[in-house]
Amino acid sequence: PPIPIPVAPVKKAETKTETPAPKAEVKPATPKVTEAAGDGKAIYQAKCMSCHGTTGDGIPPTFPPLAGSEWVNGPAENLIKIQIHGLQGPIEVKEVMYNGIMPTNAAMSDADIASVLTYVRSSMSNTSGPVTVEEVAKIRKAAGPNPAPITAKDLIDPSKPEKASIITEATELEGFKPAIHNTSGNTILYVLGAIALCGIPAIIGFLRN
Repeated sequence: PPIPIPVAPVKKAETKTETPAPKAEVKPATPKVTEAAGDGKAIYQAKCMSCHGTTGDGIPPTFPPLAGSEWVNGPAENLIKIQIHGLQGPIEVKEVMYNGIMPTNAAMSDADIASVLTYVRSSMSNTSGPVTVEEVAKIRKAAGPNPAPITAKDLIDPSKPEKASIITEATELEGFKPAIHNTSGNTILYVLGAIALCGIPAIIGFLRN
């Protein structure tokens, strides 16, 4: 008879319970950056320093200074227009006339222009606020695809700040004139009073006689 072959018992497969992977944390979307992005100082050193100097002192009588300049610390719109359009012709800076050519930098991105202008306005003895990417984009759009060079006459004069409409007590409002004090009535009262003071003793003396 055949010899029975022993068969090893078959183990049941163990069922592993897999732990679900933790869900990735959903982070809120990063808000749009409105301030200048990039290294404004590095951009200045690469594109502006050869004309305006390391410390922004300029090179008379061709390249005006940026350090302490009324144009740098004036309306930011001026600097953006100069970057987009370029500048030619005479311009007075810190009571000195300069007559050179500033080439257009329209090939630079809005972020780079905002960065370098923010750097210039916040360094070199300048203490003005930043320039935003939105401001640059707005002026670039108005300039069109082929911005033409501009002159100082196309810019806002930084020496003439806008007049504040402040009304003081001494100011005449339009359509109204200040009241004129009428002194004639007071004069009559003074005369009558003087006559009374002088006439009363005379009347009393007459009555006594």
